[in-house]
Amino acid sequence: MDITDFRPVSLLTSFSKILEKGYLYTRLYQHVNQNNILANEQYGFRNNSLTEKASFKLINEILLALNNKVTVGGIFCDLEKALDSENCDILLPKCEVYGFRGKTNVLLRSYLSNRYQRVLINNSFSNNTAFSEWVKIKHSVP
Repeated sequence: MDITDFRPVSLLTSFSKILEKGYLYTRLYQHVNQNNILANEQYGFRNNSLTEKASFKLINEILLALNNKVTVGGIFCDLEKALDSENCDILLPKCEVYGFRGKTNVLLRSYLSNRYQRVLINNSFSNNTAFSEWVKIKHSVP
């Protein structure tokens, strides 16, 4: 068992879930699209932008290059857990640069700052349940 395979699970209230999906996601997604912030090559977290499309584009570009007798090379990075290591002290100023100001910025700061987590510890042998101490989250986006 590798400890890096585990990640925290956020247990949010219904209100928080509605706020997150209903307002935050919708508002941020709308702003990003209206201002063309994301590159066309960004396939994650976008409507009608599936992994299959990204794979097709990559394979198509490689085949076109090979057909034109161009040397092809690639560097691949695994960003699967990128948001688990995102530092909010770096992310929040970047949000301002990309135009998230005013009430939206205040809401983002409130949502991403001063978050705490603890771990539920189950002992299956003795049927005991305990919790770790609360720890401030320094990295990660909920």
